[in-house]
Amino acid sequence: MKQFLSSLLLLMSSSSFAAELESQPLTLALESFAEQLLHKKAPAGGRATAISMAVQCKNNSPIYVNVGTHGFHDPTPIHKNSLFRIGSITKSFISVVILQLVQEKGLSLDDSTLIAKYFPEYPKWRHITLRQLLNMTSGIPANSTGLADDIFLQFSEQEYKNYMSPKKILGLEHELPLRFAPGTGFEYSNANTILLGQFIEKLTGQDIRHEVKQRIFKKLDLQHTYFPKDKIFMVPGIDQSAIVHGYSFYPQQGFKQYSFIPEGADSSRWTVSISNAAGAIVSTPADINTYIHALYNPGPLLNEAQIKDLTTLVSKISGSSLVLKKGVEELGYGMGIVGYYWPKIDHVIYLFNGSTEGYSFIYLYAPKNQLYLSYAVNVNPASQVAGFDNSIELFSKLYSLCK
Repeated sequence: MKQFLSSLLLLMSSSSFAAELESQPLTLALESFAEQLLHKKAPAGGRATAISMAVQCKNNSPIYVNVGTHGFHDPTPIHKNSLFRIGSITKSFISVVILQLVQEKGLSLDDSTLIAKYFPEYPKWRHITLRQLLNMTSGIPANSTGLADDIFLQFSEQEYKNYMSPKKILGLEHELPLRFAPGTGFEYSNANTILLGQFIEKLTGQDIRHEVKQRIFKKLDLQHTYFPKDKIFMVPGIDQSAIVHGYSFYPQQGFKQYSFIPEGADSSRWTVSISNAAGAIVSTPADINTYIHALYNPGPLLNEAQIKDLTTLVSKISGSSLVLKKGVEELGYGMGIVGYYWPKIDHVIYLFNGSTEGYSFIYLYAPKNQLYLSYAVNVNPASQVAGFDNSIELFSKLYSLCK
């Protein structure tokens, strides 16, 4: 008995056992959130079948929770490497490459001659700067709003679900008038980042997917992250059985579903080219947590000065410079990232929600205690099942547990 107690005490004092005890409350919080979300029906009908989650507290080992199946007609349980579209989180990958190239080539984010030099075919945009494209103050209108000037309303179902070139998208966008003079307002538009993707190709002579893979995926050893040009299942070497089916459940207030897309349609075999550089990447919460750590901390991707540019915020109302603090706007936009003043800790945290046809992918990061959370759901829009308040509530619980 004495020997048994000694062995038990030794086990309990070991770092691995202690870490396991510390991780249990975090795991339980994630599992509870996942189960609630999977049983919650969207107002438009339908629900998610899969939620994949990753959390890391400081330098402790990451925790992964995966609940549900790959789809309504695919009962295979999801796992750590199941693949979801990350949507607009892709934008920060493009921001990283732009910031790297600006430094390498000795360019300026505020040079108002670069677009005219590299894209003379877009004269309306000739005075827009890279910074204005990155922080959505260019004046280029949004292109997937469901409103009268939505360029995709011109498309047929066949065109929408199959490959379309970024040049076609930008050509249609350029026919529209600017919403405001560059630098004088804010409008979130995918066209900004699609144009940045084309700029990367002009500057490097390489396909954008090659640049992102070499500069980010390989540096961080993201083994389950892909940047498709067209359809996800067409990516060479991808594990097709790991692709989670995605489902859309509109209408949502302020947005009307395209008439040719039925409610709950499975979008997993549609093209991702409509998003292109603005939202086409496919990944896992495990990989995105690794990426977030590198995105906001000096290291293989960005230095301190570049991170400062990345996280310099503008108002999502006026487009003017914004420092988040108590008593001012709660949310500000950076370069493919969002800052949020969190009253709970009197500090700014960073987050983003990537929502694309059939998928929602969310991350939150608190610099104060180095807490990282990423999760993916196979339904969109995210607000139908897991809105901003839900995410903050979960993050609050995790923050309290992250010692």
